[in-house]
Amino acid sequence: MDQKLIAEIIEHLLNSLNKETYEHSIRVSIVASWFIQQSGLIEEKKEKEIVILGALFHDVGKIGFEKFLQKKHLTSSEKQKIRLHSEWGEDNLVCISKEIRKVVRHHHERWDGKGYPDGLKEEEIPLPARIVSLIDAFDVMIKGRSYKKPKSLEKAIEELKKGAGSQFDPVLTERFVSFIKSSYELPIFYNLPP
Repeated sequence: MDQKLIAEIIEHLLNSLNKETYEHSIRVSIVASWFIQQSGLIEEKKEKEIVILGALFHDVGKIGFEKFLQKKHLTSSEKQKIRLHSEWGEDNLVCISKEIRKVVRHHHERWDGKGYPDGLKEEEIPLPARIVSLIDAFDVMIKGRSYKKPKSLEKAIEELKKGAGSQFDPVLTERFVSFIKSSYELPIFYNLPP
């Protein structure tokens, strides 16, 4: 398929997201780029692109869920529908590489195997998806949501550490927390107090 056409399709998909989700996806992609560059975690250019583009598209399956995304409390039926966004996102991106689609599909898997959609655990979860999962959670903590107040940087770090070994890859979490603490860009990027 023509690369220009693929780019136009992707731009259309991202623009179809509500503003909050679109901006979140951009931030997750930028932070993922900084993290993998500064941590040296991934060396290969193609692998870096998988992480960055996977981060950018991770929530594309939420298109059409705007009314749910603004609610403070969801019914169990609404929660089930929202949980399908990772599978729907993968389905929407048929013109994208299989590796990027895996990131979209698996960004809600958990290190302990209690995530979704496939209940993968530990190293079964592709590394790019584990990276995006961690940064996705961090961004939601720091920026909040229309239904959730943002946390301070200290509280977000505390939450990440608490989730290490259950929700998140423990080694990756330790590296990401070190990155957060040493990054001069993040406080500026997130407009956090010094």
